[in-house]
Amino acid sequence: MASTAAPFGSGSATTLLFRIVHAPADLVRLPPRIRCLAESCLEKDSARRPTIDALLAQLGTAQPAADWLPPSVSQAFASPAAAAAAGPPAALPTARAGPPTAPAGPPGERPPPRRPTHRASRAARPPRWAGWRRPAGRRTWAWGAAALAALLAAAVIMATTASSPRPRPAPRGAVAAAPSSEPPAPPGPRAVVEAYFAAINTRNWLAVWKLGGQNFGEPFATMVAGYQGTARDDIASLRVNGSMATVHFLAYGTDGTVRSYVLRYLVQGGMITSAHALLVGAKAPVSGPPG
Repeated sequence: MASTAAPFGSGSATTLLFRIVHAPADLVRLPPRIRCLAESCLEKDSARRPTIDALLAQLGTAQPAADWLPPSVSQAFASPAAAAAAGPPAALPTARAGPPTAPAGPPGERPPPRRPTHRASRAARPPRWAGWRRPAGRRTWAWGAAALAALLAAAVIMATTASSPRPRPAPRGAVAAAPSSEPPAPPGPRAVVEAYFAAINTRNWLAVWKLGGQNFGEPFATMVAGYQGTARDDIASLRVNGSMATVHFLAYGTDGTVRSYVLRYLVQGGMITSAHALLVGAKAPVSGPPG
């Protein structure tokens, strides 16, 4: 591959196998033309992978390098020009046609007659493969494209296997910690009270209702109507003791009045469950000079 980065990331063997089956390969470091071929050959759905004709169409007139395949594979896919230049294999030497030579024997003894054979005529025949020529052109490119796709897929799998760390066995006697099934703890009294006043100032009445307004014995519409004359509420001090929160705040009215309250909230389960309010001071709006 053009890059040593794993196309399916890193992780356990189970994680990598899941990504190989369901996740696309990360081939951004490959050259654009090779990346397109690799992505199409690594499609999860076999029906979407390109055929040999489609691969040939994408390759066009591209020629592979001289040593892009191992020697054994290169010999199996030799070019038609090299096969034609080499020619057919040399024919085995044959015996000359003619009468057989009589073996030497004692003088005066006539050798027995021998039956004529057809070896000479058979040897004179040209071999069946004498006129064979390797088909050139499209079939050779088809095999080359198929070999290229197989090599790309094998290289991706080898790179993934080599780069993935092997899981280390757990030490003997170690017990795997079970995942906690306990729900998260609710927010504390300070966080609940601060969120309650922030919801009032932003007019988020649904949040005000969920944080404790539903526990004050009045309907939702009545609760909202009770804040129509309030411009904002500012917390002056906040003290927490267990589940009790004591708040001193200033309520600024839309008519310019400022009232000072001390409230004691009981916070349970992430919401205000009860409240006791005490008005400790009020300041009327300052009127202008008489006209």
